[in-house]
Amino acid sequence: MLTIQTTARVAKDRCLDLHLPTTLPEGQYEVLVVLETSGSRPRRPLTFSSHRLGTGSTETFSRDQMYGDDGR
Repeated sequence: MLTIQTTARVAKDRCLDLHLPTTLPEGQYEVLVVLETSGSRPRRPLTFSSHRLGTGSTETFSRDQMYGDDGR
């Protein structure tokens, strides 16, 4: 799958004028068109909750304690 982000122009007759990279070979492709309107509201940024795990700077863990005997 190839993703191309570009700008397209919609004419009065509702035809889409789209320019593709010259490196794209000729042929038949399945295309998904997503139109983003300029008047849409901006999305809120994602927020993630944080959880205090209770570990302090005095606690240390060896690799075996964290990952087990196989070292992963």
